[in-house]
Formats: sequence, C-alpha cells, structure tokens
Amino acid sequence: MTGLDPLAAVARAWQDLIDGLEGDAPAVDRFATIWLELLPRRLTSCRRALARGDGELARVRLLSLHSSAVMLGLEDLARSTARCQAALDEDDPGLETARALARDVMVDAQEAAALVSAALGQGRWSKR
Repeated sequence: MTGLDPLAAVARAWQDLIDGLEGDAPAVDRFATIWLELLPRRLTSCRRALARGDGELARVRLLSLHSSAVMLGLEDLARSTARCQAALDEDDPGLETARALARDVMVDAQEAAALVSAALGQGRWSKR
C-alpha cells in the first residue's frame, strides 16, 4: 500500500491516466465504467479456467485483471492477481496454489468494484 487510503490511491491513478491522455477525463470514466461492467465475466472466465486446469487461459485472464487494476489504482487486486499469476509459473503445485489464491482475487475484485463505483459516483473524484 502507498500509505494513501484506497479511494485516494484510485483518484491519484485516475488523475495520472487523465494527465497521460492530455486531460481527457471522460475517457478515464468510460474506461472505469467498462472495466466495472466486464469484471464479472472476467472473474468467471478466470475461475472456470482454473477449475478446468487451463493454466494458459487463466494466465491471460489474470494478466488482464492485473494490468487494468494497476491502471485504475486498485492496489490490492493488482497484488492478488500477481500472486496468482506467479503461482501458475510454479511447476507441480502451481495450479493448486493458484486455485487457492484465486479466492483472494475474488475478494479483492469485489472490493475493487466497490472502490470504482464509489469513485465514479463522486463525479469529479480527483483530489491530487
């Protein structure tokens, strides 16, 4: 954790995105809204891939969740997806470990969704 409260970390990350997009705040809001809409399907797909033993598909789904979590400032979700991805890279126990760690990903994803919803609900959320 950066020492910021989670919502402040989200606001900071979103402001960084806006700065990178030359002030296009609506684009960041759209990105966050779409992320929120796609999250349940991405989580389900990841969970199913792990249940089937499809490590490659699970890795792709986790990478998608991880990269968007980093972009949106969702630090706990970024950490849990990274741990789950790392477990898949282990040899024999990797898949079982990843399945166990996926529970953390699911919990962190729910908390992340609440943060994104709260940030979107604030209208102009930036507090840089």
